[in-house]
Amino acid sequence: NDSLLCEGSPVPLNAANPGATYEWNTGEQTSGILADTSGFYKVTVRKGICRVSDSIRIREILTPVVHLGDDTTICIGEPLLLDAAFSDAQQYLWQDGSTDSAYRVSRTGTYVVTISNQCGMASGSIHVTAETCADHLVFPTAFSPNGDGQNDFFRPRVFLRVSHYSLEIFDRWGRSVFRSTDPDAGWEGTRSGMPLGVGTYIWIAHYTRESDHQPVSQKGSVTLIR
Repeated sequence: NDSLLCEGSPVPLNAANPGATYEWNTGEQTSGILADTSGFYKVTVRKGICRVSDSIRIREILTPVVHLGDDTTICIGEPLLLDAAFSDAQQYLWQDGSTDSAYRVSRTGTYVVTISNQCGMASGSIHVTAETCADHLVFPTAFSPNGDGQNDFFRPRVFLRVSHYSLEIFDRWGRSVFRSTDPDAGWEGTRSGMPLGVGTYIWIAHYTRESDHQPVSQKGSVTLIR
């Protein structure tokens, strides 16, 4: 049957028949050959007036290799994508049981992946340190909730650990249109489920900075674009 060839391990092809002659499409005339590259192999065997042919297709696959990079430091709120993709991999297994070729990292820790195929396996690891890279939250100055998957929500980018978070947004008449105590919960430009018009809105955020337990207040404006 068609077969796989592991890098550096030739596949023996044997067409031996006592008293026969052999003609391979590689030019060899022995009863057997070693297939050491991907390709199509065919042999014709003759004995007296009888002749028979057979063929096989062989694909070479590489022994797994993995390198996740050097140990590194990331900012809290800026995840790192570890890409272990390998062209001939048949299975990926990360330290927590994930089986994807890529793994998103957002916390301090050591991350390990094992790649395997019919020719063997290889493991790689990386230690990632997540650090605070700012002393305040970063809010956008505009957003466009039009459903295109880009800037559809108004919410902060969080580069530090915070607690006791709250955000409130007001329209130009001072009416509250949105409240949240979750930094990941974004405003989609509505009030009570109804879309609001294009314009500038005022926001006020309060939270405690975990690094020094200091309360922080921020305020600003955001332009809603449709």
